[in-house]
Amino acid sequence: MVNSFLKISNIWKYYSGRPVLKDISFEVSRGEYFVVLGPTGAGKTTLLKILAGIVSPDKGEIYIDGKPMVNVPPEERGVGYFPQFFNLFNHMTVWDNVCFPLLVKGIDIVEAEKICKEMLSLMHLLDRADSYPYELSGGMRQRVALARALATGAELLLLDEPLSQLDAKLSVELREELKSIARSLGRTVVHVTNNVEEAVELADRIAVMNNGYIIQVGSYDELRRKPKNLFVEYFLSDVNVFRAYVLDPHDGLLRSSSDVCFKFRVKPLCEDASSLLRSGGEVIVCVDSDVIVLDPPSDSGWNVFDAIVEEVLFHRGGYTYILKTCCGATKIMMKVMDEMEVGIGCKVKVGFKTSDARIYDVSEYDSILYHGG
Repeated sequence: MVNSFLKISNIWKYYSGRPVLKDISFEVSRGEYFVVLGPTGAGKTTLLKILAGIVSPDKGEIYIDGKPMVNVPPEERGVGYFPQFFNLFNHMTVWDNVCFPLLVKGIDIVEAEKICKEMLSLMHLLDRADSYPYELSGGMRQRVALARALATGAELLLLDEPLSQLDAKLSVELREELKSIARSLGRTVVHVTNNVEEAVELADRIAVMNNGYIIQVGSYDELRRKPKNLFVEYFLSDVNVFRAYVLDPHDGLLRSSSDVCFKFRVKPLCEDASSLLRSGGEVIVCVDSDVIVLDPPSDSGWNVFDAIVEEVLFHRGGYTYILKTCCGATKIMMKVMDEMEVGIGCKVKVGFKTSDARIYDVSEYDSILYHGG
């Protein structure tokens, strides 16, 4: 990668003989906001602790600005580390929480106070400089911890779920500030989270992680357009997942494995998917919830179903309709921006294009079971 600032090469980590990080490799450009996204237990925090020097890898190399770091202690790596539980000093004021670590590093008191004032001003906390952490709201305490991490002057910031302890509204507000602050200060950021929305709003690129592996790295658009496997697609978006039997591989006709009445056609757009159809048997079919439409055209390029509205859910960004097909027990999820004039119990016609279905090998189904798939 051109202008690579952080390079991680073939990192392995074992606990009690069990691998928790498996051959992790990726690079981060200088000034990039890089998000590692994955479920709880994927290995994200262990990875961040290895980058910070708190935990040592069993194999592999780490380079920061071209310098090898595996045997370098944390205090000499030049990184700002924000742990998931940020542990402010409750007996110290906000000012001292930010300033004290600078003095411990040997920074002159005049310079340390200058830096402290700049960081507290940046985080809108100067008016609370004399307050103690227990006197602050959760959002303010989070800002103090971020100010402390930023005050180190480190070019590389390592943020372990920095917004996880905030309520939804405050989390959204801080997301909007976090990336602009990092960019204005010229910092490179590695941020780990299990929140897809958070990752999408913050990241220049996302590394999707599961079960100790980095599965795929790319922009959100790249990951959505060309997911490497079922887990990436399922974790990144609200998709309908159907297990189905191939009835006619040439015509792309399939039938749900659990609902003999639910039949549909697919038009695979890649050779791998076409090969799965030709091999017959059972496959996994994914259809994004936002490509399901109400009153679709009744031509050969569409699958059309009669359904009943079971639930209507409001969420940030629109509405989700949970539908049940009239011919059987299959449920379909449809996401729309605006509320539609159909309520619970209404009969509707819905559908999706044959080309909007993506096909995976049935062996991949186990990768999403932990997440309720």
